[in-house]
Amino acid sequence: QMIRSGEADLILDAVPSNLIGSLQNDSSIKVSVFDSWLNLPLLINTKKYPTDNKDFRIALTHLVDQATIANDIFGGNASVPKSCIPQSMWGAGEYDLPKFDVAEARRLLEESGVPQSDWKVTYFVYNGRPELAQIAEYLQAIGSEIGLTVQIEQGEWGVLWDKQKRLETAANLFA
Repeated sequence: QMIRSGEADLILDAVPSNLIGSLQNDSSIKVSVFDSWLNLPLLINTKKYPTDNKDFRIALTHLVDQATIANDIFGGNASVPKSCIPQSMWGAGEYDLPKFDVAEARRLLEESGVPQSDWKVTYFVYNGRPELAQIAEYLQAIGSEIGLTVQIEQGEWGVLWDKQKRLETAANLFA
C-alpha cells in the first residue's frame, strides 16, 4: 500500500508472493525479482519426542515437497534448494538433499520405533509471512495422508521463540 501511494519507494524483502503479480500489473510500479541470500529453514527439534528419533526426523524431510513450495506457494519466485546455503552465496555448493517421497517417509516412520499413536508433531509458525502458514498447512495435509498429525500454532515471532527456548514448551518444528 505504501508503494502504491508513493509513501515508499523501495521494498527489499518479504513481499508476500501473492502480491507480486498485482504489483507487476501496475504500470506505475517496477518489480524486479532477483536471487537473494535468503533461505527458509525448517528447524527440527532433536531433543523433543518424537523428533528426538533420527529415523522419524529423516521421514519428515521426505514430506517436504520443495518444488511445490517454490512453484505454488512462492508463485515461482523461489528455487528448489541445492544445499543449506542459498546458491547466490559464494561457496554454496550442491548436495544430495532428501527427495520428496511420501512412501519413503511412511516406511521410515514405521521403522523408527515410534508407535503410530505418537506420530504427532507441533509446528510453530510466526506471523508476517503468509507463505510460512501455507507451507505448514501443506505439510499437515501431506502428513495426514500417512497418519502423521501436524498441529500448527501461529503467533508472534518473539512469543514463539521464547517458547522454543524451553524444551517443555518448544515445538517439534519451527519455521
